[in-house]
Amino acid sequence: QLRRPSPPLVELLRHALALGHAYLPLALTALSALEKWMAELQPLLQPHLPALLPALREYLTVDASETAVATARVGGALGDKVGRRMLERTGNRRKRRSREQHSEEERLQARVVQLLGRVG
Repeated sequence: QLRRPSPPLVELLRHALALGHAYLPLALTALSALEKWMAELQPLLQPHLPALLPALREYLTVDASETAVATARVGGALGDKVGRRMLERTGNRRKRRSREQHSEEERLQARVVQLLGRVG
């Protein structure tokens, strides 16, 4: 049980939020920690918000469809027979994973918006 957000922990959370936009599991964990701190320690966390909140901007500006576009570019670069066969075999799995990740990123963005709404 965290009683007070210490500067080293706040800095660690800031880094996790800043890096999380590139790695979804880290983003989910960091955002969950921030949500918990906001719920339990908001008055004590208030002085640290100017350092934490700018890291959330990336989550609002990233289009969730960018993942699918990047995946399509990689697939298009594989022009040989082996690449085409690999894409055919994994195409359905990749599409399903892309849709799942897309919706997870959308849920993450919604959580960020809700958190910012609670901050005021």
